[in-house]
Amino acid sequence: MSDQPPGSGAPEEPGAEQPGWGRPPEPAGQPVSYPLQPPQGQPPYPYAQQPYQPTPQQGSRLGVSLGGFFAGVAWVIVVPGVMVTIGSTLWPDFATPGLLFTALVTFGVPLAMLVARRTRRFAAFLLIGMAVTLIVLAGVCVAFIALITSSQSG
Repeated sequence: MSDQPPGSGAPEEPGAEQPGWGRPPEPAGQPVSYPLQPPQGQPPYPYAQQPYQPTPQQGSRLGVSLGGFFAGVAWVIVVPGVMVTIGSTLWPDFATPGLLFTALVTFGVPLAMLVARRTRRFAAFLLIGMAVTLIVLAGVCVAFIALITSSQSG
């Protein structure tokens, strides 16, 4: 501490007299040396946080989520198109060939996937992707029809 009495207004060095404050004490006469390499048989950084490594059975949660969403986007467009194409080829006389079967396949498969625990996350994001795609398509159709009708009336 300083030569002045406490309370005289002189600034004190924080933790100068208190043990455990400031820098750790150095051994007398020897500089502090830290090992460059860890001891044999020990990991280099024992408390280093390892990155998350999913097992192959687990899969990546982000990959499953994104895969399910984009599969839902493709599913809601491709599956009805393929089903109607096959139905119109097999039954050319019908105006709406296999419409009920197309709806069952389009919505039944993702709903059935929700039952199994292994495919539940993928199926949930598949349904979210389908819903978002249908909402966007409906909005674009409404905007297009509004644009066409307003340009014809003027």
